[in-house]
Order: sequence, then structure tokens, then C-alpha cells
Amino acid sequence: MLPGDFDAVVSCSVFEHLLGRRDVDEIIGLLEEKGTLCMHTLVCEEVPQDPNWFYLLGGHCTLWTNASMGLLFQQYGFVGCAYHIEARMWFFFKDRRRFELLKERSPLIPGEWVFSDQFVDYWKQKPYR
Repeated sequence: MLPGDFDAVVSCSVFEHLLGRRDVDEIIGLLEEKGTLCMHTLVCEEVPQDPNWFYLLGGHCTLWTNASMGLLFQQYGFVGCAYHIEARMWFFFKDRRRFELLKERSPLIPGEWVFSDQFVDYWKQKPYR
């Protein structure tokens, strides 16, 4: 896989297993200049201070908050964010035209969508999913 070679990169339950920024850079670096990152991972308002929290099991070594994901969104130059609630999937767009096209066509896609020019910080309350 060559950096900058993909118009879309799908990451499903991967970002919580990354060991650091280098891994994030490598994945997002696969996108072409106007690419779209499609990502499923748990993002919460704050990391629970509970050693029995289910998410601490199973090798999860990177925990994402709305604030940290918002910074990531800005730092990589994304211009639009869509969140599909039922799929729990974020779409980070580098191409405004593609973002607007999804907004226009979203009524044709089953499920509920949320759109923003910034990261969609959807999960605000416990229980986090």
C-alpha cells in the first residue's frame, strides 16, 4: 500500500488498537489529497475512571475522546464530517464536494445522519457504545 494512493480508507475497530501517532499518521497517510477516512471506533466525551469499564478489555490501548478526535480532524485538514448513527461510522472528508454530495444523497440511505464542518461529537452521555 502506497501513501496517498487511496480515495477512501476504511478503518473498522482499528483506531483503539493503535500504539501511537505514528500508526495514525500511517493510516491517514494512505489517503490521496482529497480522500475520505471512514472510521468506526468508540469515541466518548470523557474516559470513564472505572477499572471495570468494558472497553479496557481486549487490547484497547488508545482511548478517543470527542476533544482528541476533534483535534485529529483539524490537524489532518479534513473539511467535513458525517456520522451514521446506526452504523456508528464517521466519514472524514478532505473534499468539500464529496461531503456535500453525501449530505444531498443521505435521505436515500437508510438510517440517521449527522453532518458538520467539524468533528461530529455525537456520544456525549453514558453509556458509551
